[in-house]
Amino acid sequence: MKYLSRFNFSMVVSLLVLGALTACVPVQTNLQIPLSELAIQPQTLTDTPELFQIGAIRADDPEQPLNRAASDLAERADGPLLDYREAYRVQGFNQKRGVYVGNYIYRYADSAQAAAAAQAFFDATAEYQGKLLSEGPDGRTILLVGSAEDGLYWYCGVRDNVLVLLMVNGPLSSETQASFEELVGALPVGAAPQE
Repeated sequence: MKYLSRFNFSMVVSLLVLGALTACVPVQTNLQIPLSELAIQPQTLTDTPELFQIGAIRADDPEQPLNRAASDLAERADGPLLDYREAYRVQGFNQKRGVYVGNYIYRYADSAQAAAAAQAFFDATAEYQGKLLSEGPDGRTILLVGSAEDGLYWYCGVRDNVLVLLMVNGPLSSETQASFEELVGALPVGAAPQE
């Protein structure tokens, strides 16, 4: 009987220690995944990724859409759109498709802030007469028509605390839209929406 009570005590202590250790094992969410793993992979876009700009981006970089120096975004500076913690890009001209591609990944403090940033981005495109092409649980696709009658296609989605933007710019044609849709489908699995 004494042996049985020592066994139970040892079992309880072992389970408590195991539980504490399990609780300490980090769960990898988009809070921790490197942004490069959430971006479209350069080899998906081109055989010559060295022609693309790939890597972390500064908040004041004028070549990224959420740069803090942009005059048209300055009025939104107090909102969530520009309050990202870090950013990453894959951008350049895709010769195979004849379009310019930009994939921009922004990490925010939490998922609520990322969702608010996505809504602010969508609202900003509406101000430029953006046409909503599709809307679903995985994000929205939007078309803006440029002054040269070119198509500027945007995908805007949220994954945990990450805002994912994909832009394809090319002739306003079914081929450009098909390239855009193909690239939206090529976003990494790690960037897939959370169930």
